[in-house]
Amino acid sequence: MKTLTIAICIFLALAARAESSGADPFDSLSIMALGALDGRAVVKTADNKMHVLKLGDVIPGTQATVSQILGDKLVVEDVVENGLKQTVWITKGGADGKVTVQRMSMEAAAPQVATRANLVFKAVEPDSKSTDKKKAEK
Repeated sequence: MKTLTIAICIFLALAARAESSGADPFDSLSIMALGALDGRAVVKTADNKMHVLKLGDVIPGTQATVSQILGDKLVVEDVVENGLKQTVWITKGGADGKVTVQRMSMEAAAPQVATRANLVFKAVEPDSKSTDKKKAEK
């Protein structure tokens, strides 16, 4: 019994270390099926639970939103540091079931809008003389 308790403590310590080491949360994801035509994907998360996802769904355990479901990969938008979004391709694994994770370029921060511009607008009135001449000619 004592050996089992020690083994469980070591396992929990290693699991906590893996989480804190910045491991990619998608590495523990398994893609079971991709339905590009019906817009559904079946994934298995690290806790061995199966989830049916559709466009716009958040992958459980992450902040990633499903943006495309293709025949060979799942495309998601992951929220990373400071609220920036990053496109991630999660390619369905081969016989071993491992997925390939490719992180694409990160979206730049939204530009700051100036609250006060140094622009001067000059009001222009229509030329009333030209319209008066046209009326007089008729």
